[in-house]
Amino acid sequence: MKGLLLLLLLSFSIYSFSQVNPYGSIRGLVLTSDDKPAGAVTVIIKNTSNGVSTNDDGSFEFKKIKPGKYVIILSFTGFENKEMDIEVKPGEEAILNARLEHNYEELQKVIVASRSPKYVETNPSSSLRLNMPLNEIPQNITVTKRELLTEQGLVTMSEAIRAVSGIQKNGGDLNDITLNIRGIEWFLNIYRNGLGQYWWNQQEDIAMIEKIEFIKGPSGFIVSNFPPGGFVNITTKQPQRDPVASVNMEYGSFNLFRLTTDWGGTFSKKSKFSYRLNAGFHHQQRAFQYSNAKRHFICGAIKYEPDKKNTITAEYNFMRGKTSGNNVGLPSLDGKLFSLPQNFAVADSKTDNLIATDNYFRLLATHQFNNNWNINLLLGNIYGKWGQGYQLFADVEIPVSNDTLYRYARFDDWYIFSRTAQLYLNGTFHSRKRIEHKLFAAFDYNYNGLTDPWGFTESKFGLYLPSPNYYVHPDSLKTFTIFGVDTVRVKNFSLYLEDHIKIKDKVIFTLGGRFTHLNNNFIFGNIPDYQNKTS
Repeated sequence: MKGLLLLLLLSFSIYSFSQVNPYGSIRGLVLTSDDKPAGAVTVIIKNTSNGVSTNDDGSFEFKKIKPGKYVIILSFTGFENKEMDIEVKPGEEAILNARLEHNYEELQKVIVASRSPKYVETNPSSSLRLNMPLNEIPQNITVTKRELLTEQGLVTMSEAIRAVSGIQKNGGDLNDITLNIRGIEWFLNIYRNGLGQYWWNQQEDIAMIEKIEFIKGPSGFIVSNFPPGGFVNITTKQPQRDPVASVNMEYGSFNLFRLTTDWGGTFSKKSKFSYRLNAGFHHQQRAFQYSNAKRHFICGAIKYEPDKKNTITAEYNFMRGKTSGNNVGLPSLDGKLFSLPQNFAVADSKTDNLIATDNYFRLLATHQFNNNWNINLLLGNIYGKWGQGYQLFADVEIPVSNDTLYRYARFDDWYIFSRTAQLYLNGTFHSRKRIEHKLFAAFDYNYNGLTDPWGFTESKFGLYLPSPNYYVHPDSLKTFTIFGVDTVRVKNFSLYLEDHIKIKDKVIFTLGGRFTHLNNNFIFGNIPDYQNKTS
């Protein structure tokens, strides 16, 4: 009886084992024609989403594959794809060895392997509205991801642009910023999530950035009214379903102190809402005395997904910075440059303050008709102020005499705004079996402008260099001569149509056209200068 029971248990175990492992696997090795390992070769199971890359020794493996007959595709940049048949049986390992037609030396010529794939980006952000890989876009677009920005220890946009060639910071200090891109300087060439035509009063903090896209050369096909040098598009951290929770504290030279936090996820497992919240505080000083700079920011975004075809994302960013003290326009002494001490300042923290604020609202609604077609509506409203008081500067028109440097105070109350509406359609279709079309059609509208009452004090404030007394009586700073109110109003709308044609995955043509109507209204120092342009 015991022997019969043991036999039944053994039979049941064998039967159970065969039922538990109904899948097979695929393992293989890819070599070059001279028997060298072929690493970084893409291996795909045809008509499925399964794909891997070969290891440095040329090996690859697929686990848990359903039984059946499959076609394996081997591909590598610059080489023809190779297809091979294979059959997978339950509980068995199918072996597939392949050989590329080129030898190892030829293969090495085209391998550009990244040992840090987390730094590599292959697609532009959705805010650029280009639904195609970066290597198929005819413009020069360089992407710097958050991982690289963080590991380099960067904290501002001024530092981030150093990693990219052809772009230099020309203007701005710790608050606003002006970029020169390929020899062309423009004060509206920084965008955020596709929204621009705005002179940012406060630089973005690295802690709020997911990646930065540097578009060099003509870029009117993306943003309409724009100089040919290019522009920069910043992508902020967006809502995601995977939980995010971090708090970071940093210390550095010149009393640098930073405290930032990043939170994200969903409200519940079944929630249709996801969110992202970034906030931070930054304080630092500079090499000269009385320098003090503070800024804080809060960036919140929430995403609603009622179903698989529709999403609505709402985002708000607030940034505020305050700086004091400066050493701008220091003169030469007796014809000698850099004669003053390195820590010399023109103004102190009590009589010199600049405040910059920005408010950013964005609403994005997307609808996916199917896997190939989608339509998007983007609405944006940005506004902020810069100055909001006075700053003390060295008066370069009055030479230093009797060891006395003369200063003046400038008043600014700059207000700037930009309102945007974009409606754009992306689609993919085939006119022939091997001819793919990626269609992009867009309508853009933007209304932007600024108002800046500005002036100077008539009084000049002396600073005796051997023993400087920085104090300026507050009453002396109350009387300003307002020289004018600069006013700018710009309206433009544009229509754009583009067809990105790929023939047999080898030849690519991009055909596009844009019509833009632009209306400018400028008043500088109360002197009107009106222009109406259509292009």
